[in-house]
Amino acid sequence: MYEDLKCEIKRLHESPNERQRAMREYDEKCQHLQKHFWDDWERTTAELAQKLPAKGIPIVVAR
Repeated sequence: MYEDLKCEIKRLHESPNERQRAMREYDEKCQHLQKHFWDDWERTTAELAQKLPAKGIPIVVAR
């Protein structure tokens, strides 16, 4: 992971076009990670809601 970050930083300093491309790739990776986080969160909370006894404490599924 550290090496990936070093490569990204180096690319950002190379040229404006390279910087734009790197930022676009970074944004795409962030969106991908965020989507999968919320998908996993929703699935996990739904599974836990079925397993946990009802105690009057709602499990909120955020979107």
